[in-house]
Amino acid sequence: MKIKLINFIKKIIEKNCKKKAITKIPKLEKIIKESKSTGISYIDIWSLYSNIRSLKPKCLLECGPGVSTYVIGFAMYENYLETKTYTEMTCLEDQEIYYNDVKKFIYPDFKTKTNLILTDVSEKVYGCFIGMGYKNIPKKNYDYIFIDGPSNFSEKYVSKTFNFDLLEIMNFSNANINGIIDERVSTSYVYGQIFKNKIKYSLFKNLTYISNVNKNDLETKNYKIFEKNNSVLNLKTLPFKYSFISKNIIIKKSNKN
Repeated sequence: MKIKLINFIKKIIEKNCKKKAITKIPKLEKIIKESKSTGISYIDIWSLYSNIRSLKPKCLLECGPGVSTYVIGFAMYENYLETKTYTEMTCLEDQEIYYNDVKKFIYPDFKTKTNLILTDVSEKVYGCFIGMGYKNIPKKNYDYIFIDGPSNFSEKYVSKTFNFDLLEIMNFSNANINGIIDERVSTSYVYGQIFKNKIKYSLFKNLTYISNVNKNDLETKNYKIFEKNNSVLNLKTLPFKYSFISKNIIIKKSNKN
């Protein structure tokens, strides 16, 4: 009964978001019809547009472009018209078919400020969590991230993973970072463990909101993470005490550093 009620409410929200998005965002229905990207709802579209218009980020990172790239570009361009502040976005994709498709759907008035990058992905480990992230992230002072890629399954560890890129950009961004995670339960869970009440999940939208996370939120201790052959995977991690997702990794406390 509860599930039926939740789904009923979601349908109402989706219908309202569709009406608002189509009215506000030019050529949206045409973009959705012609794009090869899948999985984006009108709830996603309107939530993303509204959040960007409200927070007015200056430097945005999109992990997994698609129809969302067009929506973000339109929102960022409207912010620029309103504030006259320089804004830019970087979009990362690892599948060439989607990379070539997205090129056709970058919002025209924001094209010169949109950097679309085709890059490989890599598996990374943070504490006891296995992550997937994009390899070549330009080092910029990002203040917003939209996470809808890459794949959240590791062939190496035969396990679900989380998106690592928020932690990656915190290595070089000095800004407070906001953003949205599109579905991706494992990513939302891991960041909820790390950033606590700065991560909020919306049941009826199936989106997770990231609020003002920064380097000061990361408590690090001296640990080393090894594979069974004793090759080091990572040096500084959070002191989590959860069961490992994969039996191929063990953790040892380091007396060095």
